[in-house]
Amino acid sequence: MKRRSPVFHDLFSRYADALLAQMMQSVACNALHSIEARCSRWLLSTHDRVGQTAIPLTQEALAEMLGVQRTTVTAVARALQARGLIRYTRGRLEIVNRVRLDGKKSVAPYFSNYATRPHWQFIPGFVDDRPAILVYDADDPDQRLKYFVLLDWADEQVVGIRDFVFARYAMEGAKLAVLD
Repeated sequence: MKRRSPVFHDLFSRYADALLAQMMQSVACNALHSIEARCSRWLLSTHDRVGQTAIPLTQEALAEMLGVQRTTVTAVARALQARGLIRYTRGRLEIVNRVRLDGKKSVAPYFSNYATRPHWQFIPGFVDDRPAILVYDADDPDQRLKYFVLLDWADEQVVGIRDFVFARYAMEGAKLAVLD
C-alpha cells in the first residue's frame, strides 16, 4: 500500500521517524537517569494513558517494565511515598502529587523539540569525563560530531543543561567518549 501511495509512504515514514526518536530518547533516559527518575517517567506516562489517578499495578509488573528487581521497585516506591508523591497499596498505585513527581521525571521534554530534526542522532556519552548527549548528523558521510549537550547532575537528578549547538568551538580539543 505505501509503495503505491506517496501520502501513505509519507505517513509511514513520519511514524517511523517519531517511533525511532522515542526509542532513542528512551535508551538515553535508561542509560543516564536514576531508577527513581525512570520509574517516575513510566508512572506519569501510564497515568496519562489510563486517565485515572489510581493505576492498577503490582510491584512485580513495574519491576518488569523497568527491567529491575522487585526489591528495587519496593525501595523506590517507599521513597516516593515518603515524599508524598504517590500512595501505594498492594496492586494499586495512586499519584498524589503529579507536579512534584513530574519534576523527578527526566530531561526528556527538553529534548523533545529535537524530534523535528530526524536526521540528528543523539548518543549518550561523556565530554571531558562529564555526562553529555553527543549529537551527530546522520546525513553527514563522515559521521562527525555536530555538537554536544552537557548535563549537570546532583543527587541523581539533572540540575543543569548546557546546549552547545551554537558554540561548536567548544568541541575543539574536548575528550569525547560514547557510553557503552
